[in-house]
Amino acid sequence: MARSCIRCGLKLEEGVTVCPVCGTDITADSELLRAMRARRRATSRRRGLLIALSLLLAVSVLGAMAIGVDPQLLSPAEDPRPPILRPDGASSALDPDPTPEQKWDDHLYLNLRNTGSCEKLVGQVEITFVFVHEPQYPWSAKEKDEAQERLEAEIAALLTEAARFDVELTINATFGELYLSAAADHEDSYSWQTLYAVEQGYESLAEMQKAIDDRSNVASAPMVFLCNYAGRSYANPGAISLAVESMVLYYTEDFRHELFHLYGAEDYYFPALVEEAASLYLPESIMNDGNVTDDLTAYAIGWRDVLSDNAVAFLETTSTLTRVELENATEEEQFTGTGTRVYDNGDRYTGDLVFGVPHGKGTYTFSDGSVYTGEFEGGLFHGYGVFTDVTYGFRYEGGFSNDLFHGEGKLIFDDGEYYVGGFRNDQFHGKGTYAFANGDVYTGEFKDGLFHGQGTYTYADGTVERGTWSEDEFLG
Repeated sequence: MARSCIRCGLKLEEGVTVCPVCGTDITADSELLRAMRARRRATSRRRGLLIALSLLLAVSVLGAMAIGVDPQLLSPAEDPRPPILRPDGASSALDPDPTPEQKWDDHLYLNLRNTGSCEKLVGQVEITFVFVHEPQYPWSAKEKDEAQERLEAEIAALLTEAARFDVELTINATFGELYLSAAADHEDSYSWQTLYAVEQGYESLAEMQKAIDDRSNVASAPMVFLCNYAGRSYANPGAISLAVESMVLYYTEDFRHELFHLYGAEDYYFPALVEEAASLYLPESIMNDGNVTDDLTAYAIGWRDVLSDNAVAFLETTSTLTRVELENATEEEQFTGTGTRVYDNGDRYTGDLVFGVPHGKGTYTFSDGSVYTGEFEGGLFHGYGVFTDVTYGFRYEGGFSNDLFHGEGKLIFDDGEYYVGGFRNDQFHGKGTYAFANGDVYTGEFKDGLFHGQGTYTYADGTVERGTWSEDEFLG
């Protein structure tokens, strides 16, 4: 049976026992060769999130000591032979001066690089956007048009960013729709995402993606599902899902962030060690809390072939992080249940959480002492709630929609002024009453925060103006 040289990797003809390139006797049973066999077995299986930690440790000096091999036998400095180049031109494992790219290839934050069908964000990319209509959250024609405009602007910004890195990238976007009879289950997104593929004539989403992927001019074909409510957007890279590269966005937010996930980038905002290192070496990173394609992210998604000094510094600083620690931090970050979150800016939340995001009922306390108690959806004030603002001096109780006063409510200021009535997007809207601190009172219709429509203004001295108003002006 044909074998390969365990030192340089050259494929050998059947019966050949000595490598013609490096002179290694592949039948020898030395401690060095046994160690190298273990090294090659571990290295061949190093990629993907499902790798066992024991395999990663097998390639280290500690792994060599554990199987009784003198670590010096693995030291390139002790090897009198010159570095060997494999037939493909790459340096061998015994290269005394590995490049930063070789040294850090197994780092946890590079595990997804060049995996799945979305290996690199380069060339011709076909993105399929799907508007997901759920019973409670359908998309109106206007909302779809606005969402499409936002996404097209995001794509334009992405192409501009790619050009900055001298990357050739073109993106063709298509839009579709999926109508669900029940709310989408985001713990099993593949099941309802598959419905879209079936409607398009495919047996599965993976088959649909492969059909697009197989076109001669297409480098990759991610799928993007758009939900019309607040939530925590997420991506399913191929190396994790083993099915299809897809992502779910809420209100089209975080498009570039989640897209970069599909092409190998990782989050830098947790745990604390990683966040601190990212803030220092990868400032304003889009994978942390900024909008910049940083050096390490550019390397992960295929926009750079070499690691910058800042990227290497980040990898060195976070190299002590173990997979178990990262998995525990991820589980905590995405916790579902009742709990407490303390944020970097000093804000604090206690209440219901879904995937680490306030959702349900809870209390959010701002660092300045302002407090909101009520209902949340996808991290936003949504539903009924009470908000007391100590900085601007007011108290509001009533309806909220996506962090804004919306619906019926009551707004009371510290100086005694108050408004009771309808709100729309933080503005007085509909019918209501506004009482001024000087005793004046207006009762009637409002539009976008102004007296507009039929209304009565009663002055403190008893004078009354009753009739039609237009943008705070009395018409009579």
